[in-house]
Amino acid sequence: MAAKVLHFGTDTCNRLLVLRSVGYSVDACLSLTEFHTILESSDPDAVLVASRPSLERRQVITFTREHSRAGLILFDSSYYGSEDGEFDLVIGPQVAPEEWLRQIALLIEQSRVLKARSRTVRERSSQLIKASEVARQASEIARRKSVAQRERAAKERAKAGKILDDIRPKPD
Repeated sequence: MAAKVLHFGTDTCNRLLVLRSVGYSVDACLSLTEFHTILESSDPDAVLVASRPSLERRQVITFTREHSRAGLILFDSSYYGSEDGEFDLVIGPQVAPEEWLRQIALLIEQSRVLKARSRTVRERSSQLIKASEVARQASEIARRKSVAQRERAAKERAKAGKILDDIRPKPD
């Protein structure tokens, strides 16, 4: 399956052309509005950011983390410390296309594996929740039956006690 990526920022190094030439489906966004719209309506495998540190870049990071499980990749245009910890992958300015393509493919593959595992865990969790609800309902039914049986037994004991009182000889 071809990977789908969403790119935010200006593509000054023709990376989008390289990505498309090797089979990636690429949506390019130059504005936050466009980015929000596309991210909300699609499920990209990765979000690529080619933007200097700014409020816009911070918003792209935040919005991506809040609304997507896509890998977040920075095409860093400088050697100055950027929000490295905010990204799943940071590609420096002098990295050869073959290398960053390999790194992106690896990140996307790892992300797909994690998404599949996550889906399996969510499905199992859903099954366990349903089983728990069935067990809870069965427990409630058993509790009600137990209460009814105890009440019936108490009435029968009281009735038996009354009968015994009636047939016992009374002291003179």
